[in-house]
Parts: sequence; C-alpha cells; structure tokens
Amino acid sequence: RRVRCPVRRGRERRRRREQGRAPIRDAGRARFPRRQLLVEALSGLGQFHPADTAGRRAVDILRATSDPALAEAMKVLAAIKADRGLDEQADRLFQSAVSLLEESVGQTHLELADCLDRHAAVAWKLGRFEEADAMMSRAQQIRRVLSAVPV
Repeated sequence: RRVRCPVRRGRERRRRREQGRAPIRDAGRARFPRRQLLVEALSGLGQFHPADTAGRRAVDILRATSDPALAEAMKVLAAIKADRGLDEQADRLFQSAVSLLEESVGQTHLELADCLDRHAAVAWKLGRFEEADAMMSRAQQIRRVLSAVPV
C-alpha cells in the first residue's frame, strides 16, 4: 500500500475539481444552481429518468454538505416525481421540503407558499382532500400576508 503525500492529494483534488469530477465533499452550493437548471431543462424536455437521476444526485450532494438549498432541491425532485406519476415519493419529498423551508425561511415566505401549493396538488391526487384544502388555504394566506406587507 502506497502512502500519498498530502500535497499531491491536494493537487489531485484540484485537478478533479477543474475537470468537473469533484467528490461530494468538494461539491456544494456553487454547483447546485447549474445542476438545478439541468434538472429543470431535462424534465421540461420530457427526459424524466435523467432528470430524476440528476435531482437525486443534487439532493445527495446537498445532504452531505448540510446546505440550506436542500429544500429547493427536494422541491424540484418532488415535482419531477409528481410529473412521472410517483405521487407517494413526491409526497414524502414535499413534506420534507416544507419542513426544511419552515425552518430556514420562516412561516411566511413565497417559496413556502409555492411548495405548499405543489404539495397540495399531490395530496389531492392521492385522495387526501381535506389535507390538500388546508395546504392550499395556508398558501393563499401566506400570499395574502405578503401582499399586505409594504415594500
């Protein structure tokens, strides 16, 4: 077994980063917007399987780095799952995204209202009408509060 020099390891890590093959611990918030654009573009073109794979990878990366953008990545992945008809998986992802958004941005934020609307649509498709109605009214209430706030 060969012992590697720490300087050489640093050079190798830098080279991999420049080539776009950085390990998970080197990837983080800076790479997420590009990955999210890729995921949204692929799903918009109807390429759901590659979009699903890229979305799961983004969630894994952000979970490993404890990044606050994890809620957004979960929301995007849940929307892809819902588009593919995987409503139970989408429901779980939306539940996680809503709880993360409540912790990170607070109870009255537009991102939370959008996530609640999408989650309500999935809950409605699953037959949980009362829960879906409660989520939609909560999202509407958040939007009403935000529109009353002077800018």
